Amino acid sequence: MDKWESKVEEAIRQALNDGRAAALPGAGKPLSLDDDPNTPDDMRVAYKIMRDNNVEPDWITAGKELEEKQRKLLAELKRGFEGYRGALGDVMRITDATRAAERRQNADAAWARLHRTLSAAFDAYNKQIVTYNLKLPSGIPHKAHLNLQRELDRLNQR
Repeated sequence: MDKWESKVEEAIRQALNDGRAAALPGAGKPLSLDDDPNTPDDMRVAYKIMRDNNVEPDWITAGKELEEKQRKLLAELKRGFEGYRGALGDVMRITDATRAAERRQNADAAWARLHRTLSAAFDAYNKQIVTYNLKLPSGIPHKAHLNLQRELDRLNQR
């Protein structure tokens, strides 16, 4: 560590001596570290540098990706469920019993395939949530798991 520290200190000293540091934005002004009172004291400088350079901590980026994935999963579930419900409504309007039974069977099979696919996708998503929650800094609320049956119940109540 001493080797790195001496290199860093040497680079800083050199920048100060040849005037490059004086030309930096905010030179001579105190750092404002009061932006976020929830940031631990030992992380304020690091977070400020990241913020000033438009860099997000990994957990924020991962959280945004998970929110987008959740939105897409729920939209796919809604589309599939509404399609299945529409197909069942179509079956009810068919007067030929044999044809109605065939259409009902096709709709049920399509829904069963989609349900299996979504069930696997929800399971994969929930595993990502566990990993995400384990990486969060203390004090940051965890993301909840998605429950396929609960989401289906919500759609069915509409």
